[in-house]
Amino acid sequence: MNKHKGLRGLLGEGAYNAAKEQTAKKLTNLKEVLFEAEEEKSIVPWNADQDFFHNDVVWFMRLDNRFMVEVRLLNDQLIPLSTKIYIFDHNNNDELIHSVPVGFMLLSHNKPTIDDIKFWQDQAANYIDRNILKRFDTY
Repeated sequence: MNKHKGLRGLLGEGAYNAAKEQTAKKLTNLKEVLFEAEEEKSIVPWNADQDFFHNDVVWFMRLDNRFMVEVRLLNDQLIPLSTKIYIFDHNNNDELIHSVPVGFMLLSHNKPTIDDIKFWQDQAANYIDRNILKRFDTY
């Protein structure tokens, strides 16, 4: 007879399964918190040139010598090639000031199309003009 019943034997099947489920939820929450913290930081260095490469960054630009705009691929298994735009304020320690999913990339030879880039530029400029710089006469 085995003296070592393990945790399942000590707790019983119901309590063991409940503890296992609770632990899985805590790990999922921790992963989400870590992912969100990572999202809040700019991947692209301020002084990066157009040759900068990162697997998650599809496109980036500096705007008004103050804002860093990054478009990143989302790691979404259900919706491949979905993207999210991030806007960071370089004058405020590269603080994340806005992020929003912006849809799918059309891709041309594994790169964003001109239409993708124009859409991202317009989204970023419009948000910055209306919400940060309070310029309502544009767009």
